[in-house]
Formats: sequence, C-alpha cells, structure tokens
Amino acid sequence: MNKNHILKMLIASVMAVSFMGTISSGTEAVDESKWDKAGKEVKEAADAVADATKDSSQEAWQKTKEGSGELYEKAKDESAELWDKTKETSGETWDTIKVESFEAWEKSKEESIKIYEKTKEKIHDVTAPDPGEGNPDPAE
Repeated sequence: MNKNHILKMLIASVMAVSFMGTISSGTEAVDESKWDKAGKEVKEAADAVADATKDSSQEAWQKTKEGSGELYEKAKDESAELWDKTKETSGETWDTIKVESFEAWEKSKEESIKIYEKTKEKIHDVTAPDPGEGNPDPAE
C-alpha cells in the first residue's frame, strides 16, 4: 500500500474511534481504557507514518539536489567546450576572411589601375590634336 492510503486509513480509524467514544450511551458498557489505548496506538501509528513521510521527502530532496548539481556541472562543462569551439572557429573564419578580403582588394586595385590606364589612353587619343591637319607630330 502506498503512504497516502495508509495515512487515510489511520485518519479514518482515529475519527471512528472518536466518534464511537462520543456516541456510546450509558446503557452500553464501554471500557474507556481500551478506547484510550486504541487512540494512543492510532496516534503513534499516525506519528510513525508522518516521520516516515518526512524522512522519505528529505531523502528525495537530497537526491534531487545531487542530481541537479551533477546536471549543472555537466551543462557548464559542455557549454565551456562549445564556447571554446565557437571561439576557435570564429578565429579561423576571421583569418580566412581577412586573407581573402585582402586578396580581393589587391585584385580589384590591379584591375582598377588597368582600367584607368586604358581609359587615360583612350581619352588622350580622342583629345590629342590630329598631326595630319597641319599640327606638328608631338612625337617628333
């Protein structure tokens, strides 16, 4: 039987004993010492159930505290490992981005210089005086 069922039976017994003691009439001979003895036994049993319940709850609480402490430590360790991996990966990613960005910048700069030079030559060709129209050849 579970503890709650036993406790309910004890409470019902105490109530029955109390009730029987109050409804006993003068015509029935009731041995008060037996009722007193029964009441004390029921009270002792109820106290024992209460003590056992208290002990069980304290044991359960201790186990819960130990279990949650272990879970906390495990979660803390795993979080630290995950954070270290995140930092490491972030550092590697940053280094890769830095190198690739620099390379892309250098390539972009080289291409820009080539485009500038070609554009400058075309502008010069378009704006330079034509040597055949009476203008001296600047190369001479």
